[in-house]
Amino acid sequence: HNEEDKYMSDSKDFVIENGVLRKYNGPSGDVVIPEGITGIGSNAFYGCDNLTSIILPDGVTKIGSGAFDGCTNLRHIELPATLKQMDVAAFKNCSSLKELIIPAGVTALARDLFRDCSSLTSVSIPDGVTSIGDNAFSNCRSLVHMEFPGTLTAIHESAFHSCASLTDLSFPKSMKSIDTFAFVGCTSLRK
Repeated sequence: HNEEDKYMSDSKDFVIENGVLRKYNGPSGDVVIPEGITGIGSNAFYGCDNLTSIILPDGVTKIGSGAFDGCTNLRHIELPATLKQMDVAAFKNCSSLKELIIPAGVTALARDLFRDCSSLTSVSIPDGVTSIGDNAFSNCRSLVHMEFPGTLTAIHESAFHSCASLTDLSFPKSMKSIDTFAFVGCTSLRK
């Protein structure tokens, strides 16, 4: 086990502090994050446009703000069951990402979370999520269908702005508020 820890801290690809991956300096492509990591720091993979897929290990509880912002070739990401929090703009402008399953421990979708993820067709939002933040899915123009969990109470400002492929929506009984411009530019919305 000590040998493994030594490898992780010596590895030039990963800058790790107290279990948090602060910066990735590797060659990108398909990346597997080492075991023992509990968090992905803010902007850790910011603008890594050669990153094509990433697997996060069990134990990761938090993905910091802008962690994968601008990873324009990221096509596949596996989020662990231990994940509880994804901060502001964590996946903003991941324009090649097609689908994502959000683990059950996550309770809120932060603002700008998937903004400009223009290839995103499907996102599975778990029961337990109560709010969808400002611009969370803004300009996700390939999103055809959105299944809201039975726990959702609030959809914030411009959350689905310009989601031009959304065709129908069904809101749960738990819904309390839909903010300004939440569905502006959803030009295919029929039902």
